[in-house]
Amino acid sequence: MGVSRHGVAALRRWVQSSPVAAFLLLTFLISWSIWGAARILLPGAGPGLGYTVHTAGLFGPTMAALLLSEFLYGRRGLIGLLRQITRWRVGAQWYIFALF
Repeated sequence: MGVSRHGVAALRRWVQSSPVAAFLLLTFLISWSIWGAARILLPGAGPGLGYTVHTAGLFGPTMAALLLSEFLYGRRGLIGLLRQITRWRVGAQWYIFALF
């Protein structure tokens, strides 16, 4: 059973009218799904694996932004967002300084 066009159109209208709510909802859904699945599937995981799963869950906001951008604006919107993310606004030394 697939999703009807009417359902997708209604979802798109809601996301366009409430983009912050959609972003927050999708962010929590992605991050908590990763963390919850790891807790259920890997109950006795050591600290190394736990750290890796925790870090993967932290990418929830990034994944939500990419998914919503593609959903609302198509491939053009996704490429535009990726260009903005990768644009260097200051010299490389400041990025290195921020990392360390």
